[in-house]
Amino acid sequence: MSGTPAAVVRLLLGSVRSEVLVSSADGRRHALTLALGLDNVRPGPLRSEPPSAMELEAAIEYVENVVMPLAHQLPSGALLHVEGELPPGVEALRSIEEIEARFNEIVAVAHGRPAGRSGLADRRQASAVLILREWMHHLGFAAIGRGD
Repeated sequence: MSGTPAAVVRLLLGSVRSEVLVSSADGRRHALTLALGLDNVRPGPLRSEPPSAMELEAAIEYVENVVMPLAHQLPSGALLHVEGELPPGVEALRSIEEIEARFNEIVAVAHGRPAGRSGLADRRQASAVLILREWMHHLGFAAIGRGD
């Protein structure tokens, strides 16, 4: 491993706003505030328990519109750390594959199928998984590191 520290992106999920703290490999730092949080994904919260397919579609569109402009503001190859108000069960998800599998379970339930192995997701769990999925897909992160 080289002596050059890796760039780090910290996503601090909040209820209605989230913070992004960026530390570049060259030592530069900057912060961004996003109008996005566990209770602000459409804008506003998901209302159904479990979320409906229409709510999920609206949330995907809103989250994409907030996340996609960050692609040119974040260092490529950065490590991703996620902190903040992570609902139970979400903090254990680390890879894009795990997040995608959980998201697919949420979508299946929204379309009327029985809950999978992970059970029903409440609104905040569904929001967190959706945010992480869109974040990782559109910003090129394959995994989430530990926040320490």
